[in-house]
Amino acid sequence: MKLTFEKAVLFTLVLILFISTANIYSQFLYMRLPQKDTEAVDFNPWDLRQSITALLNADKLYSQGKYSDAIFEYNRQLAMDTLDQKQKAYAYFMRGMCQYKLKEYSLAQDSFSSSMLYDPDDATAYNNAAVSAFYAGNYKDALEYEKKAVELLPAVEYFYNKGRIYESLREYKLAAENFLSVVKGGENVTLVDPVRVYNRVANLIPEIDKREEIAKGVIVSLKLRNYGEVLIIEDTDMEVLDTAFSVSVFDSEYGKKLKVSYDREINDPYHLINSLSWKVESGSTVLYRGSKNSFTMDVFENNNYKITLTIKYKGSKEKERQAYILVTKDGYREYKGVETLKPNQQSSKIYDNAVYEQLFDKNFKLSYSGYYDRFNVMWSMDNLKSRIMTVDFIDSGSSLHLLNDLDKDAGIRANLSTLLTDKDLRGKKVSIRFWARKITAKENMTVNVRVGNINYPFSGFDLQYKWKQVSMDFDIPKDAKNFTFSLKIKPGEEIKLDGFIIVLVE
Repeated sequence: MKLTFEKAVLFTLVLILFISTANIYSQFLYMRLPQKDTEAVDFNPWDLRQSITALLNADKLYSQGKYSDAIFEYNRQLAMDTLDQKQKAYAYFMRGMCQYKLKEYSLAQDSFSSSMLYDPDDATAYNNAAVSAFYAGNYKDALEYEKKAVELLPAVEYFYNKGRIYESLREYKLAAENFLSVVKGGENVTLVDPVRVYNRVANLIPEIDKREEIAKGVIVSLKLRNYGEVLIIEDTDMEVLDTAFSVSVFDSEYGKKLKVSYDREINDPYHLINSLSWKVESGSTVLYRGSKNSFTMDVFENNNYKITLTIKYKGSKEKERQAYILVTKDGYREYKGVETLKPNQQSSKIYDNAVYEQLFDKNFKLSYSGYYDRFNVMWSMDNLKSRIMTVDFIDSGSSLHLLNDLDKDAGIRANLSTLLTDKDLRGKKVSIRFWARKITAKENMTVNVRVGNINYPFSGFDLQYKWKQVSMDFDIPKDAKNFTFSLKIKPGEEIKLDGFIIVLVE
């Protein structure tokens, strides 16, 4: 009798332990999900224990990067039908995360969609379904998911993703509107680089008046509190979309004509092209040169022609495409060539040890819409006063003068991301150095360097009336995809800059 009583007590204690563990895990599991009132239901503690154990095991596999094994565990638990609503939402969500990691984007989209059925108020599930659909090429589905995510939670990252989806749909005005929401909520940014987003807006809408008018109608996006499982559409460099041009041969009263045209509006939505040039050759003879978007010229039957389009864009980038045609009695035969990109081999002129230099010389044209220098680094500024001064300088005969006449902090920014590849900076320690001096008595210059999702803030420079070189050292991760610099001064403050360089630190 005594043994039976002890067993009963032991069984009761174990049962209490299982139920307590289940309650604790349930609370932990759903911290990120909105809580709802639920009715009390009967449950089997043994089934609950098995569900919790399986989910814990699946989560452990996910954290170890064993995504296929984790999917098996989530599927097994979902098939047993022992999970409640929130647990099902969680299991489907995590299955989607595993599938996304495995680049099974369509399956991930389906899993996140299933999660929504059990938790329709989870903005993260809608966002992640949108990103998965985007990479699966389902842009229209992606847009609908992201619209719902923004409706549930107007977060910075969700607006950014929506803008990227609109870009892919070539709805550039709508893309710019969403990017402006990110810019207006710049202090709330966590997972995206606000400088690169600002540059996107500046390139899509170069006219500052038009940009400010659009900005009046957009809301300030909010900061995400929990972003560990939030997916983001990868940032990409702005590029000329295509260099392909159209060719046709037609008969006129004066003989055969060749018409060639390049659709600049469609292929250059970011307004990156500085110039384009045409050259038409027959044999060793150049028959035509021009710089317009299209042209027409005389051609003759049975003659071969080589057409070359050269596009110069950003600071010093250059693309070229060729086509070969044979004019026939009934028309022509065309042999299209491939696009070639000339490598960027820019080097420093004054600072021998620098991988990048900006001398702020007379060719430096800082503007609201952005300026690409010869290293293809884009510089842009807020609506403050700036000018190049040819007196009082350090290196090449000029310096940059900044005056903040606004009622808020303002300054300049540079998108240095192109240097990550061109100068092989990933995985290295670098230093940004430049000369500066104050003009006004007060000086509160601040700098922020962002590499990947890491911010390196710098302040307390204590500028003097005489030139002083400031230096900022930091590491660039091996997987970095973005690298930006921003500098701000307070209202009423005035400074000068010169000799901006980046050097490798041994």
